This record gives sequence, structure tokens and C-alpha cells, in this order.
Amino acid sequence: MRLVLFLDFITSAIHTQYRQLRSPALTMLSKYWLKDKYSIDRGFTLIELLIVIIIIGILAAVLIAVIDPIRQQNRARNAAIRSAIQKVAYSINTARSSTGRLPYENDIETETENVVINPDTIDLYRSNPENGGLGNTTVETEVLFDFPGVALPSSCNETNWDDAMEGTTQCVFQYNSGPIRDGKFRIIAKSWELTPDMDLTNGLYYVFDSSDGLWECSSAPSGLDPSDMSIEDFSYAIEMNGYNCDRFDDL
Repeated sequence: MRLVLFLDFITSAIHTQYRQLRSPALTMLSKYWLKDKYSIDRGFTLIELLIVIIIIGILAAVLIAVIDPIRQQNRARNAAIRSAIQKVAYSINTARSSTGRLPYENDIETETENVVINPDTIDLYRSNPENGGLGNTTVETEVLFDFPGVALPSSCNETNWDDAMEGTTQCVFQYNSGPIRDGKFRIIAKSWELTPDMDLTNGLYYVFDSSDGLWECSSAPSGLDPSDMSIEDFSYAIEMNGYNCDRFDDL
């Protein structure tokens, strides 16, 4: 009996001590939980918001630098220029196939449908006799034109495609051909710069040659005039003179 009473006393003492030790811990835990809940309810501090805004700004700046939207925009513009050249070249080739000759100067706008010819560049000497021209088919043709919806840079000189000098003139497309009966022609257009530090003394431009396809060229020190139709073999002239031109095989 004494042993039972003793064990009961020890058990009661242990339970009492356990409750005394546990109460402070539960009290502290409860206070911490309530404090944490209150912190969540009160939202972010001004400093926390500023830190988040700064981090977002840094990430945005890095992203813009990587993407370079101006470069991407100019890439799209250059793709549109190449597409326009392709459409005009296709229309002129179609007209040549149906008539056996290249279009007269005052017929180009009709044959190509989408282009707008600069009337000041049309010479009656090389125009269709049915439209008041003299119809000479033995001389070279040179016509300037725009393609609606396709933007060209405003960095040309008086040649309108800028072979060696940087200017402030609005660029336009240029169509050149040998004698109309010969059937050879070129279309030239200035391209947009892809990098702000591009060497402005060597403007990039596209040249479509009816015999050699589409090229992207930068002028050499001695200059390569793609509008000179006396250079009949364009790719041979590029190869022999070491001009910096690359062919677009996908046109």
C-alpha cells in the first residue's frame, strides 16, 4: 500500500511539473503565431516595395538590352524591302515573258501594280509610243519608285541608294535596265542599319540582278555602282574586284 501511494505521489508531481514547463512554451508559441498573422495582414512596407520595383527595373533593362527592339524592328523592315524587291522583279519578269521585252518606263507602274513611279524620272525617249513616248529600245533605263507600305531609311545621298556616302535624303527604290530588248535589269534599295555603330561610310543596300539574283552589298573603297548596266555579269564583277556582297539564296 505504501508503495502504491508513493508511486501515485511521484506521478502527480511529474504531471504538475510538466504542465508548468509546457505553459510558457505554449504561451510564447501563441504570441509568435499571432504576431506573424498580424504581419501578413498589414501588407508590405514601403522599403520592401521599393526593393521589388528596383529589381524589376534592373531585369527589364537587361531584357531590353538583350532583345534590342530597334534591331528587331529594322530586321523586319529589311525583310519587307527584300519581299518588295522580289514582287517587283517577278512582275517585270512576267511582263518580259509576255511581251518579249522589258516594260517601257511609263509602263512599269502598270505592269508591277504596286509601285509608285517618280514621274520626274520617266524619259519620253524611253517610253511607250502608245502613251506619247518615242519608244527607243536601245538605251539604258533608270526609274525611281516607291513601294506603298514599305519604309526605306532617310539616309541616302543623291543616288537614292547610297553606295559610298551617308546622306539625309529619303531613300527610294531604283530600277535600272540595259536596252529594253536585252531583257536584263537590276533593282536597288538601301537597307536599314542593324547596329547603331555601323560604319556610315559603307551603307548596306540590296541589289537584285535579273541574272544573278539578290545580293546584300556594302560599298568598296573604289565603289561598285550596281546601276551601271555595262557591268553585265554582276557576280563576276563582285568576285574579281573583291566587293563585300553576300547572296540571298532564298529569293
